[in-house]
Amino acid sequence: MNNFFKTRQCHYLKILKFGLATVGFSAAVNAHAAPAAVYENRNDHYRTGANLNETILNTSNVVGNNFGLLFTMPVDSPIHTQPLYAPNVSIGGIKHNVIYIVTASANVYAFDADHSGPALWMARLGLHTGFTGYNWGVNSTPIIDPNTGSLYVVARGSNNILNVFKLHALDIASGAEKFGGPVNVSGSYTFNGANFETLNQQLVQHTGLALANGNVIFGFAGVDEGPGLNYNGWVLSYNAQTLQQNGVFLTTRKSPAIGGGVWQSGRAPAVDDEGNVYFHVGNAYQLNNFGLSTNGYDGVNNFSESILKTDHNLNLLDWFTPIQWQKLDENDTDTASSGPLLVPEANLLVGGGKDGNLYVLNTNNMGRLSANNGKMVQNLPTPNTKTAAIFTGPVFWQRSAAQGGSLLFNVYAPGPIYAFKFSGGSFYPAPVSVTPAGENSRSGYEISYSLSANQDASGTGILWALISNPSVNKSVLRAYNAENLSQELWNSAQYSSDSLTAASTYIPPTIVNGKVYAPTNAHQLTVYGLKP
Repeated sequence: MNNFFKTRQCHYLKILKFGLATVGFSAAVNAHAAPAAVYENRNDHYRTGANLNETILNTSNVVGNNFGLLFTMPVDSPIHTQPLYAPNVSIGGIKHNVIYIVTASANVYAFDADHSGPALWMARLGLHTGFTGYNWGVNSTPIIDPNTGSLYVVARGSNNILNVFKLHALDIASGAEKFGGPVNVSGSYTFNGANFETLNQQLVQHTGLALANGNVIFGFAGVDEGPGLNYNGWVLSYNAQTLQQNGVFLTTRKSPAIGGGVWQSGRAPAVDDEGNVYFHVGNAYQLNNFGLSTNGYDGVNNFSESILKTDHNLNLLDWFTPIQWQKLDENDTDTASSGPLLVPEANLLVGGGKDGNLYVLNTNNMGRLSANNGKMVQNLPTPNTKTAAIFTGPVFWQRSAAQGGSLLFNVYAPGPIYAFKFSGGSFYPAPVSVTPAGENSRSGYEISYSLSANQDASGTGILWALISNPSVNKSVLRAYNAENLSQELWNSAQYSSDSLTAASTYIPPTIVNGKVYAPTNAHQLTVYGLKP
């Protein structure tokens, strides 16, 4: 076994430690035959956005009318979450590959992932979801723990006075509640009296859920990240089997601070192999006698514009704050528009925000606030001075040196997708390939993307880009050769029969077992694959 596959085997065994890489609740994983599954947001706890166990789709068969729309799965309302996939789930005595969909109306659907048909089961989470004109019953990607067969989801509602959030643990085979759930999500911070249930808390739970050392972790931000609303940024930790709260982190802890939301365009917090948790914090402000001032960071109690590292109980361990944090606050160019990615083969974190800087940090010494960002390992700023903001965050394809080295993919919006080579512990500063100019290079279009490949085999890597313009309800799914982004293999606009309408904003497609599952706002999941 070469060193690369030893690394991959180690990677999967480490995932097993968190209960995120087994199927049928098996106790062993083989690097060469790791199960094809997508149990969480961006595919793994590093948030690489890559499924490296795709053995069906490749650059030679995703072409022309050989690939296209297979069927759709109708649901009751828009889908604001990434579809999750669990293989070989026994439902009614029959094993199914199951795709799980959670909708804005707080309903959970389990469909057979391979065939068109009615839901295998549906769970209504039973909350009134109307809130300031939005329908945001569930706005975050759930997570599945295959070791216990549990799907965790945070649902939002209202009792007509206060926001109400509940953490559910559902049986993936039936949708039944587990572990005494659901439980009310709550929190308080004694040092400044901040209370999660306060009437003026205008919160949204947008980050995907994470699992770390047996704890379910998720974050909150404000409905509007500007200064017009009164909110704090919260991150909460709950025991996965008792649903008891184990930790609370408040990003703005010194009164009268407000803001500091953790939203990350829906990206889940990243989790390292020791169970430490990483997340981005957005704009924060201080209230004073003259209104608002941008003093949202002090490195003690308030952590605006920072990338934080905590343990699984949310005790602060380390952080990085860019030297220009105050300018980011003033211009609403916050770091929380994206989220972190942990490089599987190194102690590195990659993450950026609206100012177009993609920071590369050492997870063992993140640098905190240092002169000229001197402790930062590297910065990959936008290659195009006309584009900037990073929203969905990067995708990483781990490859051996023999195959050309690993690749990081990133979008500086509005702009194309760039590929950066990773070798020798650092990234090449100049991109090695770039997608052709298209919709994502024009203002108003939003893009999310995922990668599929058969390990690091040449000719199997495909970058799938879901590009949408919410203002005109126009979307397209594009497939690019991941080894050379200038080569587009296929797109959903080639044939009218493959067309895609109203894709969900910033929600990546799920690619697994020969199919691409694209979430939409048009009350359906759209499924693509090889045509018979």
